[in-house]
Amino acid sequence: MSEEDLCRRNREGVEEERRDDRPRRVDHLIAFLREETALRFAEHVVAKNYGVDGIEVADGHWRVRFFRYDPPCDMDAVTLDLLRDARDFGGTYERGDKAGVSV
Repeated sequence: MSEEDLCRRNREGVEEERRDDRPRRVDHLIAFLREETALRFAEHVVAKNYGVDGIEVADGHWRVRFFRYDPPCDMDAVTLDLLRDARDFGGTYERGDKAGVSV
C-alpha cells in the first residue's frame, strides 16, 4: 500500500473526530529486522517528542511501540512523516491507534 493510500484510509477512519481537534494519544508501532535499528529509531522518535512504550521482539521482528498526543486534524501529516521515517530506517509502519480506531 502506498503512503498516500494509507493516509487516505486513515482519513476515512477519523473524519468524524476531525470536528474535535483536541489532542489525543495516538499509539504507533514500527517493526525492524535488527535490534540496533530499532534502538536507533526509538532515539529518533524521542527526539521528535514521542514517548516510547517499549521495544519487543516477536516473529523475528523488533517492534518499537511509541506515542504522542496529536489533534486528529494532524493525523495525515503525522502518519506520512512516520511512514517516511520507517522507510528511511529500513522498517515497516504496522499501525497506529487513536481512541480505539486504527489509523
